[in-house]
Amino acid sequence: MSAIDSETQKSIFINGEGDAWYRRNQHALNSHTDRPTTRMLIETLKPLAEGIDTILEVGCGSGVELERLCRDLNAHGIGIEPSPEAVRSGNDRIGNSDISIKIHVGAADALTCADESIDLLYFGFCLYLVDRKDIMMAFAEAHRVLKPGGFVAILDFEPAQTHRRAYVHHDGVYSYKQDYSRILLASEMYTSVAKYGLSHRQEHFDFEPDERISLTVLHKETQPYSEWREAD
Repeated sequence: MSAIDSETQKSIFINGEGDAWYRRNQHALNSHTDRPTTRMLIETLKPLAEGIDTILEVGCGSGVELERLCRDLNAHGIGIEPSPEAVRSGNDRIGNSDISIKIHVGAADALTCADESIDLLYFGFCLYLVDRKDIMMAFAEAHRVLKPGGFVAILDFEPAQTHRRAYVHHDGVYSYKQDYSRILLASEMYTSVAKYGLSHRQEHFDFEPDERISLTVLHKETQPYSEWREAD
């Protein structure tokens, strides 16, 4: 077995590829404060913001988008990001801000937040790079830390057909493209609030299936199960 075979995608990103990804995308990430999906998420949740005190973004980069969400929804934030360089950059920048945010090095399958402590959990375009060994744990962790009545937002690829592609920047790594909201909806403990379909390369629907992305907002029900009563 090669060294690459023995590594998980999580370890590859924490041990170097996360920093490389951040350097390649740093300029684009710094402009994400006004990306259409950020505006859509804020517009969807603004009427409900009174109940949103704590926002967790998984895959937050340097926290630029998280800072915008916290400011517009009047909340404090926690960021999880596999790139130590992005975490340092974000904490240095946010240290001069009036918004309460702290970013930590970590991954989706091992969140450090307490049970039922988060009002809004945002998967910020990261699930497609989560190792398939870890993907179900990522959703279990999201469910664990999210308060009943809270919200999950998922921004990711949504192609016409679920598939994987080789990740061009590192051998042995794959991009997994699918509609991730279906995993939570299948549990019947979450309800769809809103869904917006657009493109990875433009601000509207794409005829190229592999370029399609979506922002999905889900609500975690407080009482997902009705009481069963035997007939008299």
